[in-house]
Amino acid sequence: MKENKMNLELIIQQADQNKAIFNNDPTEENKVHLEFAIAGYSLALKNSSDDKANRYAQRGISLLRLDKFEEATIDLEESLKINPSQDFVLEEYALALYQLQRFEEATVSLTKAIELNPNVANYYLGRGITKNNLGRYKEALVDLTKAIELNPNNAVVYANRGYSFNELGRFEEAIVDYTKAIELEPNNAIPYHNRGFAFSELERFDETISDYTKAIELDPTFINSYSHRGESYRLKGEVNLAQQDYKTVLELFSKQESKYYIPTIRAERGLRTLGISQDTTIEQQALEQGKVTQEKLDKILGKF
Repeated sequence: MKENKMNLELIIQQADQNKAIFNNDPTEENKVHLEFAIAGYSLALKNSSDDKANRYAQRGISLLRLDKFEEATIDLEESLKINPSQDFVLEEYALALYQLQRFEEATVSLTKAIELNPNVANYYLGRGITKNNLGRYKEALVDLTKAIELNPNNAVVYANRGYSFNELGRFEEAIVDYTKAIELEPNNAIPYHNRGFAFSELERFDETISDYTKAIELDPTFINSYSHRGESYRLKGEVNLAQQDYKTVLELFSKQESKYYIPTIRAERGLRTLGISQDTTIEQQALEQGKVTQEKLDKILGKF
């Protein structure tokens, strides 16, 4: 019996070590260590009733890192049934729910985590992001502002609060937040792109184009920035530059496995508006395949 217990402790120790290897260097190559960790936690759960809450939690977190979101939620739920007062597990559970687009449930889980430990910035950040996804932008602002109070040096928080401001039409405030995100992470293309959008809403097209150009420099495959920059050039009357960006969007769309329909349809429509092409292939394809709805297209792109 003592030998079996020692063997089990060794298995758990090895599982923890394998998980730590991935956490320290989260590469594709190191994902195999998560598989080893999952096998170890599974063996421990099968052969012992000790510390089940933690073992379900660790296996669930490992599954989550492998993008096995449904399986992760099952284990994390089991852990929380045994011990509902684990704020870090509630956060991981919320992350799994978020990946499954179960935003309301994710918000509830993060609220419980905050009730247990109200001084963790990431809990407010996570809840702010889920509220943004639910369209509850004013509530998101409250959470993201609290996250900044607790940790004023996280670029992700400023970027997400900037998004809230954008969606509320508060573009000047969005620009301030995106600028702070850029100061903290100057090599991230996304805040440049989003600040460019805020500038465009204020019809400050030179600054808009500058930001989209910087986003493209940082990520030459950023199809949305080409699409928006092309639109900005079109609105400025710079037809040749607009045409060039729209055509780049169509080229990128044809090469990318993950299809970004909205920016590509914007480019396709832009070329029609310029009288360069009458093609509607991608828009028709997206509508027929249910990739987008006409209502969504009209809301995002208008009717140009």
